[in-house]
Amino acid sequence: MLFIFIYLEILLMKSNIHYFTFKGGIRDMYKKIIGILVCILFFGASIVSGINIQIKDIDIRNRGTTHYVGGSGGGNYSTIQSALDAANPGDTVFVYDDSSPYYENIIINKNHTRLIGEDKNTTVINGDGSGNIIDFDYYFNNVTISGFKLINGEYGIYMHRFNDYNIISNNIIIGLDRGINVWGDYNTYMYNTISNCDPYGILTYKSDYNIFSYNNFEYNHEALHFSNGDEYNKVFNNFFDNNNCGIEIDYAGRSNYNSIFNNYFSNSHGSHAVDSGINFWNITKTPGVNIVGGPYLGGNYWDNYTGPDLDHDGIGDTPYIIPYDYNEDYLPLIIWENNPPQEPSINGPNSGKKGTTYDFKFNTNDPDEDDIKFIIDWGDNNSETTAYYPSGTEVTVPHTWTEIGTFVITVYAEDEFGMSSDDTTFGIAITRVRVINTPFHWLQNFLQNHPNLFPIIRQLLGL
Repeated sequence: MLFIFIYLEILLMKSNIHYFTFKGGIRDMYKKIIGILVCILFFGASIVSGINIQIKDIDIRNRGTTHYVGGSGGGNYSTIQSALDAANPGDTVFVYDDSSPYYENIIINKNHTRLIGEDKNTTVINGDGSGNIIDFDYYFNNVTISGFKLINGEYGIYMHRFNDYNIISNNIIIGLDRGINVWGDYNTYMYNTISNCDPYGILTYKSDYNIFSYNNFEYNHEALHFSNGDEYNKVFNNFFDNNNCGIEIDYAGRSNYNSIFNNYFSNSHGSHAVDSGINFWNITKTPGVNIVGGPYLGGNYWDNYTGPDLDHDGIGDTPYIIPYDYNEDYLPLIIWENNPPQEPSINGPNSGKKGTTYDFKFNTNDPDEDDIKFIIDWGDNNSETTAYYPSGTEVTVPHTWTEIGTFVITVYAEDEFGMSSDDTTFGIAITRVRVINTPFHWLQNFLQNHPNLFPIIRQLLGL
């Protein structure tokens, strides 16, 4: 994929047309081509794998030169900006927390650089009450910012136009006008905590194909606002709690085709979400653990949803209405509680003969009326699992012992979502078949094949 990107870059730069032509020109064509390629890769990996995106621990080795800020090392920089100015593309600036807080307003002016804080809780950048704490200059891309607490400024991270392919992860942003201002495509915003920002936690503008996931938004006026011309963004696995509004998508209907699913909305003081565009608030029902522990992915969890879940699949049976333009979450998630089946019963003979087949009946009930199956250990190194049956169904399973001895049957029930009951045990003594020389062979065979009939006659014949 990287070689495709490089090839496109070379073709564009060899042309006589200005490389940074605005929308409608070469740059827009480039964005569309890259968008198609990224979409193919994204959807090819499947929805579930997309939800399980994770950022590995940051490794600052083998990535160019590392420039250190703060700390006690000789030659370390005293300011973050001076280290960034000295860096070349591909370098890392690592900031120690023992010289924190850093009173700076930082400008990102290098491509392919990594600005890494030692600990997001203790590596503090203080904007000193004004301006943007971290400001991207125009057209700077492929930058990673991770591991900082940003406080006391106007904007936490400000991206101007055409800031693309950047990663903003694992930061704490508190008490600003805007936590992050987004103007760019194909950026990733993950594992950030953004709180007490007014008016916006994150504000986007003409930004496409970005990913917002695993973030916590708390006590913001509007946590995430798509303002104008924002399309094909994905918002999943985020927590929105105690905001005035969780997500607002452009009141004029100018931001469309964004996908919002598997998020948690609670305690909003206004609306959990507002949408006047054409956007998607759920994916197709897909097996997988969702954000509230249910067995299926679908829509989002809304703490004010009151619809039923008659089939006990953790998804509401009626849509959740998104205010303003009749958008709906068709598969709203609910808090899903699954109870185990009751301990099963076993009915069958407690004695028998080697080589004879005996029927055993198993039964139990599931409190949630889930389908159940029985997992049976016959005590003779043989086991089997039945098919699923409706709760309360008596299931008959035959078994034949080929050795003599006393055997313990152990069985438990499991519901369709994997919750198991306690074990039940049942003993059976298997003895050898006695051969008797008698003219009544037909009677002997009959009694051996029907072990529960005529017990007195059986005892007289020694069967």
